[in-house]
Amino acid sequence: MILSRLKPQLILPISLLALLCLPLTSQAEDEQPSINVSGVGEISAAPDKAMVSVSIESRRKRIQEARDEVAAVIGRTLAVTDSLDIDRKYVNTSASTIRPEYRYDNGKRSFQGYYVSRQVLIDLRDLDNIGPLTEKLLDAGINNVSPPSLGSTKAADLKRQALKRATEDAKRNAQIIAEALDVKVGKPISVNAHSNNHRPTPRPMMMKSAAYADAESFSPAETYETGEIRFSANVNARFSIE
Repeated sequence: MILSRLKPQLILPISLLALLCLPLTSQAEDEQPSINVSGVGEISAAPDKAMVSVSIESRRKRIQEARDEVAAVIGRTLAVTDSLDIDRKYVNTSASTIRPEYRYDNGKRSFQGYYVSRQVLIDLRDLDNIGPLTEKLLDAGINNVSPPSLGSTKAADLKRQALKRATEDAKRNAQIIAEALDVKVGKPISVNAHSNNHRPTPRPMMMKSAAYADAESFSPAETYETGEIRFSANVNARFSIE
């Protein structure tokens, strides 16, 4: 019987084989000379719309009494928006809440009455009406008014302008650094960007009367003034060095 001699074979683990096959490009990229910079861009604009949120709340022993009171105020509210030529498609009165209320004394529950509320959302496109609208709604019986949320119909374009300014700022910062190092800025390797818009806080409307000597000469509706919306952007960029 003839015995054949087999050559020994080296068997590598699969994990080691996979490691040996990995490309080395990522390491080369990390070693590439580069400049990391950040840039900031900002632009301000006057708001041209506002979301006004108000509500009427009623507590009565009888549910019908509470519902009637709320319905009467909602009717007067719609009359106010009509008087200011606010299209009904921009007025939402559908959100409502009805619940019984109880009080607990020494473990005993006693019925107190009913709570009924209706919320009104008004998409206001004429900001000159913020003051008159707010005052007339209060006169109509609205008993809960939230600060309007100011906005802009040009928000998307304004955010892009802020991003452009931030990008230009980052590029200029890279050029300043390169000039100091006596090198040239190459192509961008990576760019991360984000934008924000900052509404006036904590109250979107500020009193105007402080700018006048005789504040009493102004009606309440004339003492509202909208601020500006500020759009800002930040850009982090990495540029190669030539």
